Amino acid sequence: MIRIGRCASVALLWAVFVGRPATVRAQDKRETVGEWTIAYHTKAVTVVKVEESTGAGDSLRRSLTAQNISRRPITALAVGWEPSYGFEVPNSFQPAWEPGATETFRIGSRPGFPVINVRAVLFRDGEAAGDGDRNEIEYMRFYRLGELLEETSCEAKLRALVPPFRGTGVITIVSAWAFHDPLWQEPRARQWETVLASFPDSPLKAKLLGASDPAKKAVLRAVNQASESCHWGGVASPNKPESSRAEYLSGFRTVVAVDMGVAK
Repeated sequence: MIRIGRCASVALLWAVFVGRPATVRAQDKRETVGEWTIAYHTKAVTVVKVEESTGAGDSLRRSLTAQNISRRPITALAVGWEPSYGFEVPNSFQPAWEPGATETFRIGSRPGFPVINVRAVLFRDGEAAGDGDRNEIEYMRFYRLGELLEETSCEAKLRALVPPFRGTGVITIVSAWAFHDPLWQEPRARQWETVLASFPDSPLKAKLLGASDPAKKAVLRAVNQASESCHWGGVASPNKPESSRAEYLSGFRTVVAVDMGVAK
């Protein structure tokens, strides 16, 4: 575990236990893990090891193992390369990443970029409860909201399939926001209005109405990517029991409701 100054420790503990996002400058905490430099914007996790992934198709990816060193369950982590050219797609954890536990996941490789940027986490226990870069925290919250809304739409399409066609191995789901859909050729403002009109009213949808421009971009990016996944994943998805898909969505909806402050 990395040692930090007493004043920094007090500030961190206050931010963590009152549940308010804390911004920590990367230069406040850096370490070397093997040949990699880890730049931390959050003190909730520590990187244990970084490994080259092996196997076909993995040549441009690396495996990163990190430990939750906070006292709170983590539901999302933003990690990428430095310098960064935008917000990171969050790594989501369902069930939550418990204190003291380690998680291993893959991150894209950038040759010539030896610095891994650990930017922010979301905790399980309240609206916007996180640690790290405040903008990244907002981005993660709205990205996952967009992801949930589109995955819910995808599930509805799966349930509407005519039963004889399920499991044939030739089904693809034509989502309203498939990767090559004309929606993504429209001006961004029109994209946003189209997405809003496509989702049913709910407390979660209400959170979109006052979204900032970066939050809107997060939702649009998530809808686009989740839609593409739905489109190309339609071959395998009908073979999964509806009960397991429903259980996943229910758990994800609960987590996102906490993120957005609409949990009952």
